[in-house]
Amino acid sequence: MTARNRIKDLDRALHDALASVVSTQFPNPERKDCPPSNALREIARKRLPITDPAIDHVAHCSPCFNQLHEIRAAFRRRRIVWPAGAAAIIVLAIGLGYIALQPATPIDPTPVATVLDLRGLSPVRGETPETGTTPATALSLPRRVLDLTLQLPVGSAEGSYEVAVQEDDASLVSAMGEATIEDQIATLRVRIDTREVPEGEYALAVRETGLNWRLYPLNLE
Repeated sequence: MTARNRIKDLDRALHDALASVVSTQFPNPERKDCPPSNALREIARKRLPITDPAIDHVAHCSPCFNQLHEIRAAFRRRRIVWPAGAAAIIVLAIGLGYIALQPATPIDPTPVATVLDLRGLSPVRGETPETGTTPATALSLPRRVLDLTLQLPVGSAEGSYEVAVQEDDASLVSAMGEATIEDQIATLRVRIDTREVPEGEYALAVRETGLNWRLYPLNLE
């Protein structure tokens, strides 16, 4: 093994050791001062300057560090790998005038008020469903900035909750909010931005701070 390879192996081992420490040794169950999910996505895309406070926070917060790791893994899974010769095909198509490159139309940033009633649904994993609930059916949400109101399952307590859109147990976007009892219904309001999550099937994950996730099938449209 060359000296350069030994140095690379040492750097990799040091990186893995530091990652292991950060992922477990900085618990923050109340998610105090945590940056929003869109800031973590910008870090994953390497779009934030190294001096941004969010980067320093992630280095001292195990939940944010682990969420950043999950976001990076999700981005890697969704990368498109072009087949051999694809570049030549694209150049030829442009030369023949078959392709017109236009900027993507941005999704309207105006928040959309949306209500989801979870009281009669069973989670697909996590806590045992309550007696009398119906089988879980897929919920639907648009890819927008959402002022989301969740009517939580019967028996849910007031307090701090986290809501996330998940894929393979990885949170792609998330938000925190306080649930209150309104007309005898535990009601949670959060603002969550799903615009950068591609259309498809996911899980809507809801949990009271410190407890297990309740997961519900979700279609993003």
